[in-house]
Amino acid sequence: MSQIFISYASEDKKIVDQICGRLKVDGLPLFEYSENMYGGKISDVIEDEINKSEISIIFVSEHTIDRPWIITESTWLYSAYRKNALKTILIAKVGPCDESAIPPLIRSENFYVFDLIDIKNHYCPVKVNWY
Repeated sequence: MSQIFISYASEDKKIVDQICGRLKVDGLPLFEYSENMYGGKISDVIEDEINKSEISIIFVSEHTIDRPWIITESTWLYSAYRKNALKTILIAKVGPCDESAIPPLIRSENFYVFDLIDIKNHYCPVKVNWY
């Protein structure tokens, strides 16, 4: 199975770690960047890992709005999706926000949005429709 690329704002790390921990327990292979993983240029590492992925999960909250790095990653993800290298992009809402938290290119498509804010009470994602 190809890996799942994880994108999130660093302020959301605690909740993202909880969700990713559960996904790993379920045997799903994830790629989540951490500093100094391989050395080298961060953009090259991220772009290479996106190209190895079939699925991406973008975790959104009030922290992702207008974040340059989130916008850059989502541009690469969208490009991979349009080339059919990436099969799907999932958007997981992990904090209070509206549709402006979803990077503009990603917002322009009809991707699934899951509301995971109440992760303590349930794990099952619930589809929300902001459009």
